[in-house]
Amino acid sequence: MANLADFANDLGANRVTVSTYVELLERVFLVHRLPAYSQNLTARLARHSKTKVHLVDSGLGAALCNLGDDALRRSPMIGPLMETFVVGELRKQLGWSETLAEMFHFRDRDGHEVDVVLEALDGRVVAFEVKAGTSVSQQDTNGLRFLACLVQRVGLPG
Repeated sequence: MANLADFANDLGANRVTVSTYVELLERVFLVHRLPAYSQNLTARLARHSKTKVHLVDSGLGAALCNLGDDALRRSPMIGPLMETFVVGELRKQLGWSETLAEMFHFRDRDGHEVDVVLEALDGRVVAFEVKAGTSVSQQDTNGLRFLACLVQRVGLPG
């Protein structure tokens, strides 16, 4: 669950080659790309390199990491796998929802981030922050609050 530039860096491969492989994995429904959120299409296209990649099946992700039930509870991978699970479930919901929407992730240069942003065709925005913990702190909602202010500032119906 990293951006394509991170994949290329980690693998010591060319970004174009990694992008081609990710595209092939997406075609056979093993991964899903989640583009970066921006209020305009030009910025979205320019931020293509910041696309996050999620496995379609979080259970497959856990298996690839050799994580059974007990090991998963203690693993630092539980957060990213939980996020992947939620992204997959939201994608399913969008498949039958009467409200047509696109799914994104958000991260700015200052480190504000939101795991999932849904934007309806009429501009309404709903955001989700996924946590695997048992409690939520104020810090956990910083990205959501920042995005809410940003959406209000540009006048979108959030």
